[in-house]
Amino acid sequence: MVYKNVHTCSLEVRQKSHRQAALWVVGHLIKNKYTVDGTSYMANNIKEDMKKIFGIDTSYENAWRCREKALTYVRGTYEDSYCKLSSYLHMLQQKNPGTITDFVTEDGRFLYCFVSLGFCRRGFRFFRPVICVDDTFLKNKHGGHMLCVVALDANNHLYTIAFRLVGNENHNSWKYFITKLKEAIGDIDDLAFMLDRPASIIHALEVVFPDAYHDACYHHINMNVKARFKTDHSHNEMWAATYVWKKTECLKHFENIKRMDPPITVYLEGIGFDK
Repeated sequence: MVYKNVHTCSLEVRQKSHRQAALWVVGHLIKNKYTVDGTSYMANNIKEDMKKIFGIDTSYENAWRCREKALTYVRGTYEDSYCKLSSYLHMLQQKNPGTITDFVTEDGRFLYCFVSLGFCRRGFRFFRPVICVDDTFLKNKHGGHMLCVVALDANNHLYTIAFRLVGNENHNSWKYFITKLKEAIGDIDDLAFMLDRPASIIHALEVVFPDAYHDACYHHINMNVKARFKTDHSHNEMWAATYVWKKTECLKHFENIKRMDPPITVYLEGIGFDK
């Protein structure tokens, strides 16, 4: 057998499973695309460039994995980021006077993380005492939720007061969050919470802020009505009943909803008419 140091294979024979399209190789080739935040270089772009530049066909699934590999090379792994979280929170407190942070683990695993920046705490003292509470899920392989508390400034722009990262959304995690929020904002007269009515938040508020008023978010109620009753024909009347200033006007629109769709009326009354 004689070794010939001449490559004679045509580019046409390179298929999706060709070893030259290995994840780590392509990841290193494209990693510079992700040095700027907010880049839109996605799996389809990777497929096009691999075909145009190297003549290699790759599947969308492989291209997506190459993207994940490249992000790891540039930004590190999620596990590394969680390990650095406590140091990051410490520096936040050092560089932002008045900042409150907390980091909780259980059996060496991440459980809760809370952040309320000092300037946000100080600024909220001059705001209307109305805050909105909601959560969103995290889009990574470990999952989790980010819980947020925001207010509206004088220009009706969102103003973040505090946020928290948790593994699971439940009674304990919400009680922890609301307790830390009480530490961040203190006691405020006539404080009102706007929320989407999950039982965990309501339970936490009743324990930690027993004197605060909590209201139901119109947007979430409207979404729930559409999902439950598969209709939005009462949308205009619901919106009008929510935003009128006089109780008599509100009752008039509510009666219209009752005539249009009695089951929706029963559902709204179950939420609590005062909400």
